[in-house]
Amino acid sequence: SIPMISPADVGGYAAAVLAEEVEARPIHEITGPASHTSEDIARMLGEILGREALARQIAESEWLGALAGFGFSPANARHMAAMTAAVIAGRTGAEGEMIHLPTTFSEYARQSLGIEQG
Repeated sequence: SIPMISPADVGGYAAAVLAEEVEARPIHEITGPASHTSEDIARMLGEILGREALARQIAESEWLGALAGFGFSPANARHMAAMTAAVIAGRTGAEGEMIHLPTTFSEYARQSLGIEQG
């Protein structure tokens, strides 16, 4: 499982840093409120959408092709694949105090899909 963080939370926090509304520090390590597996995400999306959603893993050798199919440029696909490999290998741990931002994955998904909390 890996931490999930809302893009809106990231943007809001970055804006607060730029506006000097948060403590100045050289590195701001931010995370979401919880970590989830791909199966967790599929289950939550299925609940939100009211239908089954399945998580399917693909081999690392297929990552670049899959990312290109999602619209990533070749350079961005390489960077995303490298980042994904680093996360899976555990090379991305926090170096300092984590700042937990509030939006859960379910809240983010509902907001992004325009679905009211039910």
